[in-house]
Amino acid sequence: MRLHDLETDETGSIGGVPEVVHDGRGGLGDVLLHPRFEDNQQVYLSYVEAGDGGSGTAVALARLVLDENGGGELEDLKVIWRQTPKRQKVWTCSDACARLPLSET
Repeated sequence: MRLHDLETDETGSIGGVPEVVHDGRGGLGDVLLHPRFEDNQQVYLSYVEAGDGGSGTAVALARLVLDENGGGELEDLKVIWRQTPKRQKVWTCSDACARLPLSET
């Protein structure tokens, strides 16, 4: 995953990204800032993961720790929702996130 700074036009790398399935129907989906990102540095990620029976969408919450090189690391990543059972149809983040009560903490 990359982080692009519009002010400096520089791009840094973000580590700690979960294993993502790239199969033509999915991959890394949305990256959304938590409503209180300035206070808690948390981001939501949607992505396609492998599992028994196929692949499916997962949504995770992680803390984005930035470094001095314009990149950073996702820390304390926790899957907060996953598509079960895995199927041929992969849910989009819009499908998954519509079913989630996004935390305000």
